[in-house]
Amino acid sequence: MCEWKSAIDQSRGCAVTAEPDSPLCLFHSEQKTIDQVDRFRAALAAKLEAARPSNARLDFRGWDFPATAPLNLGRFRTNGLTMPLDLGETHFHGDLDLSELSLRDVLLENAKIEGAVRLRAALVDGDLVLNGAELKHLSLRSAVIEGDADFTGLKVLDSGDFLGTTFKGVAMFASSRFMNNGAVFTGTKAVGLDLGPDSPSTAWRRSKRSKGIEIAKGERSFWQFALGTYSSLGDRERADAAHFYERSASYADAVVEAKGRSRPAYFRARLDQYIAYCFWNGLIGYGTSVSRALFGWLVAAIGFACLYAALPAVFGRPDPHIFTWANWREALFMSMRVFVKIGTASIATVPPAGQVLLCSYAAASTVLITVFVAVVTRKVMR
Repeated sequence: MCEWKSAIDQSRGCAVTAEPDSPLCLFHSEQKTIDQVDRFRAALAAKLEAARPSNARLDFRGWDFPATAPLNLGRFRTNGLTMPLDLGETHFHGDLDLSELSLRDVLLENAKIEGAVRLRAALVDGDLVLNGAELKHLSLRSAVIEGDADFTGLKVLDSGDFLGTTFKGVAMFASSRFMNNGAVFTGTKAVGLDLGPDSPSTAWRRSKRSKGIEIAKGERSFWQFALGTYSSLGDRERADAAHFYERSASYADAVVEAKGRSRPAYFRARLDQYIAYCFWNGLIGYGTSVSRALFGWLVAAIGFACLYAALPAVFGRPDPHIFTWANWREALFMSMRVFVKIGTASIATVPPAGQVLLCSYAAASTVLITVFVAVVTRKVMR
């Protein structure tokens, strides 16, 4: 008997007779001769023909499909059948085309597809499972998934196409990766979105894992989709995180687009990105973080206090002993006094350099207060 065992469920094996000089059967062996490929193709056709008049489960778990013997389900497009399709742990040396099919469930967990997986305009009247799968390209353009869609740990080597895809259940993308050309999520809709526990997050000590998903290109379209989904669910924290990453991705996309136009346009886009990163990102998290705004206050107040304490002559003060508690206490008091707009008393005796610094700090503090009020107001309104 065939010695193949499922890596997911060790109790599940294969009852087909093994090939001569091989521990595996015709369907699970990877290295097939020309004769074996011909027999594989004939056995596959017989199995599909037997399943055609019924809604029987099509079980191909662990099968190894040669490039010259693909799974062709085109005959099922016209008879309106809806059947479960189990392709878990399979290995396709070519493409898998399920476009325009009506299927009850599609299981592709831990599958390896060296080509593309296409479910364009397909209707899955159940769940779509691709967790742990590895493939070159994935297309679900205009597909409708009636149940949940599990893409946890999915690895797409080239690109993903989710243009106009509708998930009527929860779409799970935790730890999934779309490499090289990334993915497109324009027009994608979902009832729910799961990127893993505590993801997405805009925590201070965040990493790539804080997003819950990795997309090489086209990241902005995904976060627009995520923002709309989380907003409809009333999940404010995750919606704010999605807004944060959408804004970050928009500046990155602008740099990529400008790079192909002209050098001045590229430098201008890069400058906008740096300004946004230092101010909008670092200071207020693109309007999503009250803690960042408070941190900006703290940095500005302490920074000016250090200048005031270390440069007494610039501010027209008697030369004190710099490293004394009285000097630093006075500096912190003056910094907060200017910051909260109590005033500085008369600055007529302050040298010009000190006047410039005081006025600049007062203007900057006004901006910081305005930004803080805007962030808090946004949080309250949401």
